[in-house]
Amino acid sequence: MISIMINTYNRSKILIENLLNLRPVWNIAEIIIVDDCSTENTTNVINKFLKDNDILAKTIVNRKNQGYPKSMNIGIKQASNDNILILNDDVFIINPRSFLENMEQDLEKEFIVATRLRMNKRFSIEKEIKSFLYSVPAQIFAGELYNYNGMKKRRVNYANNIFCFNKEKIKILFDEENYDGNYFRIESDFQLRSRKSGFRILYDPELVVLDKWAPSGGLRQKNKKEFLCWCIFNHIIFLRKNFNFSKYYKIPFYFMIKMIFHPYLIVEIIKTFDKSFKKVIT
Repeated sequence: MISIMINTYNRSKILIENLLNLRPVWNIAEIIIVDDCSTENTTNVINKFLKDNDILAKTIVNRKNQGYPKSMNIGIKQASNDNILILNDDVFIINPRSFLENMEQDLEKEFIVATRLRMNKRFSIEKEIKSFLYSVPAQIFAGELYNYNGMKKRRVNYANNIFCFNKEKIKILFDEENYDGNYFRIESDFQLRSRKSGFRILYDPELVVLDKWAPSGGLRQKNKKEFLCWCIFNHIIFLRKNFNFSKYYKIPFYFMIKMIFHPYLIVEIIKTFDKSFKKVIT
């Protein structure tokens, strides 16, 4: 059996849509909702929905905002099952019943199973152009990570942040000391530490999830500049923490790339880099 872990913050509407989508597995999976101290009556709205629909879900409410990694760790510790599926409130499982059946079969082969991510909206033309110009060699040189998202079932080094793992075998939690702001690179750090401990990641293209990219609350703030700066911060922390010699050229190159593609954020980017180097890595 699998425990589905959902972290939320001020997004009751999209969370209820997600829970309705999970209707086929209400009775065959444990659902755990961690409300990271929402300020818009999220807990009462969700509890009423759960009661009205007779859903046996665990709801955990943080008394103060803990951030994504700590909230997930709180939920993981409360899970009744060994297998934990990390799911965002705005990411929807396609065909939940067959999804969980396939995932349980995959978990018999590896203790970490990754999903195929589809986007609800296409990227803007501007972003498509930037992605084209930002070549694969440049991404590698900047320490960016390649998440395979194709149609072949295979072992991978990294995956997106919707994945399942066996907490009894992989006694690793999300790093809540170093990363901040949003989920970015937190899953990469978890996956890298798991691989260093001898575990492999199995990517299954049949496990499809749809990212609806909720515009407010939770992990993606309305302030896109702030969101970008947190991504930059977490990426630098990831490089500083997990790489040795290569970080000395990856970080400066990453800084240059961000300055080129976001010249309007020069001051914010400089402040973010400065902040990331003042952070003590443990």
